[in-house]
Amino acid sequence: MNLKNLKLGQEIIIGEAEYFLPDKMVMVDLEMTGVQPKRDKILQIAMIKLELQNLQYIEVEKPLVIYMKNDGKPSNAFHKKFLSHIFEKCNQSDVTNEMAAKQIEDWMGDWAGKCIPVGDCVITDLNFLSENGLIKPNDIVDEKPVPGTFHYEIFDLNGVKCIARQKAGSKFDKDLPLDENIHDALPDCRNQTLELNAFITKLLE
Repeated sequence: MNLKNLKLGQEIIIGEAEYFLPDKMVMVDLEMTGVQPKRDKILQIAMIKLELQNLQYIEVEKPLVIYMKNDGKPSNAFHKKFLSHIFEKCNQSDVTNEMAAKQIEDWMGDWAGKCIPVGDCVITDLNFLSENGLIKPNDIVDEKPVPGTFHYEIFDLNGVKCIARQKAGSKFDKDLPLDENIHDALPDCRNQTLELNAFITKLLE
């Protein structure tokens, strides 16, 4: 089967897989004080809604950016180098977990429970959001899925990245216009979308 000839939303009969690429996804990125959900705190949340158009993901609607209330200060070398500006905005924020959960719910709107979250740290990010009660996890009741904030499946960018790099024979994504010195959730979401589109293009060559 030639994936280049696929039409948007066309079904592929491969086991129980429905689509090669989801029609809608939400790119998710968080900045945290560390990577342990039970110990560390969320500083910043960013999400962008993506729709598949001509086999590339396009940002639609206004992105969501939340700075969580946090009175802490940069406490290690990584914080001081990359996250000082995030800490400053969090020190000025009054957004609590309850307020952030409502912002996410309102922003998701009719996408809630239907769209797949995507990102290169999406599993960790979802664990943080769930641990802090900011998203509603999906569940199964009476053998049927109960919609949460996101669809129960995820799209892990790392798998696509590894396969695309293997095909390219190099870390070709480093040629993208990414600023690796910026740690900010919204630019990271947009950078990861650029990467995703580049990986898709490489895989469909």
